[in-house]
Amino acid sequence: MIKMKIGRIVNNVKEIVLTSLWSRKSLLYLITKDALKILSFFDRRLIRKYKYFLEKYFQEDKKVVKRKRFGKFIFWLRKGDLLLLKEVFLDKDYFLLESFLPELNNIVFDLGAGVGDYALFSSIRIGKRGKVISVEADLQTFELLKKNVKENNLKNVIPLNMFVSSEREHSIDFIVEKLRLRKVDLIKMDIEGEEYNALKGAIKTIRKFKPKIIIEIHSKNLREKIIEFLKNYGYDLVFEKEKKEHGFYLSYFKCIIA
Repeated sequence: MIKMKIGRIVNNVKEIVLTSLWSRKSLLYLITKDALKILSFFDRRLIRKYKYFLEKYFQEDKKVVKRKRFGKFIFWLRKGDLLLLKEVFLDKDYFLLESFLPELNNIVFDLGAGVGDYALFSSIRIGKRGKVISVEADLQTFELLKKNVKENNLKNVIPLNMFVSSEREHSIDFIVEKLRLRKVDLIKMDIEGEEYNALKGAIKTIRKFKPKIIIEIHSKNLREKIIEFLKNYGYDLVFEKEKKEHGFYLSYFKCIIA
């Protein structure tokens, strides 16, 4: 009898948790990998349900597009894009070192541009003679990126819909060649684990222009590979912030050899 009562209480708690997560969608972001492990320890079915609701949530987020104003900027966004804006404008993930901020007349690569948050910020700082090469692989996200560039009348942002890798026609070196860029000052990468391959496709650019590089790195193994790779070209890891809640590192690299 007692076991049955405990069982009913546990089931009720499960339902409350799940419905709470579903109705208050923002709470989904607050459950970390460690919390998931704890939940799955008690009940595998709970973790499967959670993943199902999480997947449904992000599917729904991609369908709803709204026009929102943030200060000087106008953004066309899906609900899920608000988290990305938080990383850029509130957490200031790519602005943690003043020496790595885009400067007047800079040529900036924005790899994994999303809806254009970092590109819009950079476009103001670099002026009319600067350029932001804003690269986004996902077609739906890219359409919003283009829309945001047009809405804000950003003449110095070049949106590209492509997947960046080490293959020639998908490489940074290829883009530099095609656009006839005379310099590259800064590269920002957030491309979900493909950073190492993208760097391998940027060897000419790295050797010739020695740009500053900010990378969102998604694993310890990948981090070690990237540090070792860039060390071969005279780069040093000058600053790093580990974001444990999201499972990645924000790593700032600078060439220390003239």
